[in-house]
Amino acid sequence: VLEDTRRLLAIRRASIVPLTKTRFFGADYHLLGPCALRVAWRFAGGSLRFLANLGEEAVELQRPPKGRTIWSSPSLAG
Repeated sequence: VLEDTRRLLAIRRASIVPLTKTRFFGADYHLLGPCALRVAWRFAGGSLRFLANLGEEAVELQRPPKGRTIWSSPSLAG
């Protein structure tokens, strides 16, 4: 657990904090199903997207997410 926390904090420091230091343009969200959502934040330095499925059923995306994946749950990484 400690190593996972360190890895997530390193991702935050390298990929998220720099965006938050630039101008914030806005955010939006979209429900992808009863237990799934997409959230997007837009900054002058780029954008950050969060996709989450909190249910047990798979959710099919209409289109694959754009950009670079900075983290995914271990069940999806393999």
